[in-house]
Amino acid sequence: LTRRSLLRLLAGIEDEFQDGDDVAFLAAGDVPDDGWEWLPDAARRSKTGLALVRGRTFEVAVAPPFPMDLAPGREKHDGPLGPLRHLLVRERSVAVVLLRLGAYAVGILRDGRLVLSKTGTRYVRGRHRAGGQSQRRFERNREKWVRELFDEVCDVCRSRLGPHTGELQHLALGGDAHVLGQFLKRCEWLAPLAGRLLPVPVPVRRPGLAALRGAEEAVWSSRVYIGRP
Repeated sequence: LTRRSLLRLLAGIEDEFQDGDDVAFLAAGDVPDDGWEWLPDAARRSKTGLALVRGRTFEVAVAPPFPMDLAPGREKHDGPLGPLRHLLVRERSVAVVLLRLGAYAVGILRDGRLVLSKTGTRYVRGRHRAGGQSQRRFERNREKWVRELFDEVCDVCRSRLGPHTGELQHLALGGDAHVLGQFLKRCEWLAPLAGRLLPVPVPVRRPGLAALRGAEEAVWSSRVYIGRP
């Protein structure tokens, strides 16, 4: 669900909350107690934690978009679902890097709004199917094109994201997983931000401004699972 839809759902749950209803918040890595076996394994092992609500006629599990912060001493939240609501509405800045061979988009989302963007394309021809020396020569050229694309995107990250690194809480990636893995290995500048990587990738077919605007909603969306006791 999008942030707005989930907030509406939480408000509805709290309006119907009764004595005996139960709420639990789990940090990343914590596994739900007995009774939540119906949850898919991916949800039970959510890398951002879980919010679990058990009512008389329903059960709801929410895997939030950002890691659940359960550190003691946090400010008191109103309502049984206050900690989850606070996680959703808290202002934060997220760096976004979308990359596929041939196109890229880099931006910053602040509280779900795109405040900085840079997009570009760079030619990378598809794989060569011929054999022999022609294929080897083509593969060497292709590796060079890929390195040049990675270096260009890394330079964009350094110039556009660099002045804002102190305020960036998270990094979101989208595109081809194999390409992104290679890119992160080559772009050493991104290493510190990689430690803030969000576990759910941004869905994107072709990186560009439209894809960055789509990330505004995707990055703040949660996975919601509904069952019955």
